[in-house]
Amino acid sequence: EHSKEPHVMNFINGSFEPVTVSNDDVVSSSSIPLFDPSSNKVLSYVPESHHPSQQMDNDGNESTTALNRAVAAAKQAYPAWSNTPVQSRQRLMLDYAHFLHRKEVREEIAYWITLENGKTTADAMGDVWRGLEVVEAATRVGCDMLGDS
Repeated sequence: EHSKEPHVMNFINGSFEPVTVSNDDVVSSSSIPLFDPSSNKVLSYVPESHHPSQQMDNDGNESTTALNRAVAAAKQAYPAWSNTPVQSRQRLMLDYAHFLHRKEVREEIAYWITLENGKTTADAMGDVWRGLEVVEAATRVGCDMLGDS
């Protein structure tokens, strides 16, 4: 097992999945190191979530992959989400935008962008602001639709 570097987990159907499971259901057979490009130091490990054609179980059959489970969970959630009023969706995006506006949140996101991509802090913060602008735009979609879709 890897040393002290954190293992990122997939978030599927409302919960985080560990990198491996001790039964026949394979969550991820391996993890991929995420390197700091400036030092080549391992920052963390992310699950290797394969397309089903790329991952087989011990008997040569396609195993249940994190990718398949994520797609299935999204398909299952879609009917309820599609029936959620636009105003409720806007409120969720507005809450998310407010969260992203917190200085410590923006700085932490920029910090990780800097580590993962080797960008300067200023460039990374620009990425954070551009992402925040996308979220803010999503909060206005309902007003722009004017009931037509």
